[in-house]
Amino acid sequence: MTPANRAELVRRLALEMGFDRVGIARAQPVDRGDYLRDWLARGFAGHMHYLARQVHLRTDPRRLLTAARSVIVVTDNYHQAADSAGANGPPLTRTERPHRGRIAQYAWGRDYHRILRNKLQRLVKALHASMAEPFSARVCVDTAPIVERELAAAAGIGWIGKNTMLLHQDLGSFFFLGEIITTLDIAPSCPLRDRCGSCRRCLEACPTGALIAPYQMDARRCIAYLTIECRDEIPEPLQPLMGDWVFGCDVCQEVCPYNRNAPTTREPAYQLPGRNPLPPRPPLSEIMNWTPEQYERHLAGSAMKRATLPMLQRNAAIACRNLEKRHPARTPADPIRVLALVGCTASGKSRVALELAQRLGGEIVSVDSMKIYRRMNIGTAKPSSEARHKVRHHLIDVVEPSEPFSLGRYVELADAAIREIAARGRPVLAVGGTMMFVRGLFWGVFAGPSSDPTFRQALRQRAQREGTQPLHAELASVDAQAAARIHPHDLRRIERALEVYHLAGVPISVLQKQWDQPPSRYDCRLVALRLPKEEANRRINARVRWMIDAGLVDEVRSLLAEPGGIGAQAAQAVGYAEIIAHLRGECTLAEAIEQVKINSRRLAKHQRTWMRGMAGLRWVDLTPPDSLEQIADRVAQAWDLT
Repeated sequence: MTPANRAELVRRLALEMGFDRVGIARAQPVDRGDYLRDWLARGFAGHMHYLARQVHLRTDPRRLLTAARSVIVVTDNYHQAADSAGANGPPLTRTERPHRGRIAQYAWGRDYHRILRNKLQRLVKALHASMAEPFSARVCVDTAPIVERELAAAAGIGWIGKNTMLLHQDLGSFFFLGEIITTLDIAPSCPLRDRCGSCRRCLEACPTGALIAPYQMDARRCIAYLTIECRDEIPEPLQPLMGDWVFGCDVCQEVCPYNRNAPTTREPAYQLPGRNPLPPRPPLSEIMNWTPEQYERHLAGSAMKRATLPMLQRNAAIACRNLEKRHPARTPADPIRVLALVGCTASGKSRVALELAQRLGGEIVSVDSMKIYRRMNIGTAKPSSEARHKVRHHLIDVVEPSEPFSLGRYVELADAAIREIAARGRPVLAVGGTMMFVRGLFWGVFAGPSSDPTFRQALRQRAQREGTQPLHAELASVDAQAAARIHPHDLRRIERALEVYHLAGVPISVLQKQWDQPPSRYDCRLVALRLPKEEANRRINARVRWMIDAGLVDEVRSLLAEPGGIGAQAAQAVGYAEIIAHLRGECTLAEAIEQVKINSRRLAKHQRTWMRGMAGLRWVDLTPPDSLEQIADRVAQAWDLT
């Protein structure tokens, strides 16, 4: 029998056994052996020390079977449709929801190790019965020292995706892998090309930021590792990010486009209810009160026994705390409605808000980190005295330019203003473009570590010597998502992001995952104005010309001459930083004006990035020459006021 004939026989018998896909790889050292060694050396395996003990076996299947020539790789689909368990669980009422957790799909049915091993052993017997020639074979499931994803990719089963899972364009990724190492010479299959393209859904959806880059996972942050492999206490900064997962996590698979139409499993043992009596949404209180005998009885024959009883109870307690925060007991009073209008710089949101506030008889709460400074009027485009006479504005001219001003203080003052406006029976309009303030006001300030003055001082000294760009580059190396949102000149926020990573060992973008949920601090109607890029740039250029003509240079000169001057925080404002550089003789006025335009466009880009990540936001696209009244009508409609 030729190698090609053997390959055809293997495929036919494997499909008859119920496997979904089969491929053949050469028994030789895997291509990504160096990747595995580097991954282990960087500590990404966490407490999974067993992975490092047998690297020489894992990277060369010939060490597991003498004279091995081929590796047969199969897939066994365990995917179940969302509605088979009510979107990963039966439909829940509002009172039930805080009491139930989640289990990864692979553990819904019986333990796959025994089922898959038995099917592979039957396949080996079928091959012996179909061939006259003798051969040796070794069956492997994921408990064997073998890098099965690399072998599966070499066997043409799929490709290793950006979430480090094996993907196939038709099967998705919800499948188990099994291998047969054999001395048979079987024609190898052709590998598949990577089809992830520019997609980043898995990286952006990972709750804990475990996917630190495409095709790279830090298992120490992965919820599956934390709930199944981590025997110690789970790091406190990661606990709020684990959501309601009790065993494993499917998030990076659920968002993958290739899983949208993935077929459901044909294997009865993997289907609900299976051997595992727990529903995919298990009652957390039951798990937290299990006795050892109940643990053994409930999880007999389940892959969930990989986690010990103390681990499952630890996971359930964390999930319960997270759910209580997400679904707190409601007070009888209705939350205050806030009509929020945001947009990029020069989008015209202030004019639209003024028009709507006059129509509604409302008051405006500014959501702008620079309008809070007194006498910084031109560069911040504060509303005119006439506009402030028509409509009362809050959170404008709050502090001196020399004073620092924090997000926490802003939220405190804005909350007080909103309560005051609501108490007078007036509609509340929140308007601005400082997206960090928008997030803090409507989603809350994340519970990060406290400040480290010594570390911050060291960063400021570096910034004085080298500028902010090197610090921003350092932030990008440890937290690319935060770096994408923070302007390279925004030293204060760069400092805080690096400080959080230094103190907590977790990126600030991971701790801010609470912002992926719809805003909950108020009954918030969040609308954003969106301009075509060319029109946005035209308006930015026009605004910069207006600021210069209105006397921005003289305003900055006057502020610098004040006893307190302009503090480091206020001096970072676009328009002010560039004019300050000009007045210090670092550039000509023409160069400063051009830099203001460039930095304004960069700011607008960062604002768009923030807004795209805001859950529940509604866009109003502006098409010049829309009139002010037309735009206001469309915003009111988006606010559900018409």
